[in-house]
Amino acid sequence: MVLHSVLKPPPVFMRIALLSSLFVSLLGVAKAADVERPKFRGGLWRFERTVEYVRRPPNENLVLSKTDATRCVDPNIAMASIFASPPIRGCRSEAPQRFDNQYVFGTRCDVMGPVSTVITADSENAYSEVNLLAADPLPKRDTVLARRVGDCSVAASVDGVSSARARRR
Repeated sequence: MVLHSVLKPPPVFMRIALLSSLFVSLLGVAKAADVERPKFRGGLWRFERTVEYVRRPPNENLVLSKTDATRCVDPNIAMASIFASPPIRGCRSEAPQRFDNQYVFGTRCDVMGPVSTVITADSENAYSEVNLLAADPLPKRDTVLARRVGDCSVAASVDGVSSARARRR
């Protein structure tokens, strides 16, 4: 008797709720393409990156690394891959939402795992990107501050990649 009730189909309202949530999630994926990505000028960019464990107050966050690099890049290429965020190892990216100059990804699939991401486009010459990975016992935050500092030199253009200077602090 108990086995029979377990195998009964779910009530109609549960089927409707399931279909509705499926429809909304598909609609959300379609809307990801509707969100226009921020546009940046290519050139010589300086990137300051901080990776830290996020701890609860009154404890201070534990900084794992700080690096900076100056490279000749087109940030629009990196933005295209962030906004594309294909599924990785069972992780499924959510559509970004735009709030003025901020682009918020509730869940974005990254090589680190599922992260929440906020990109703030200050101008065509500056932006910040904050990724929060909450999978570990201690959440990890990866913050990148980027700003265009000039045009690429001829040597950097011939190099094909960049005139990269990276150093740890």
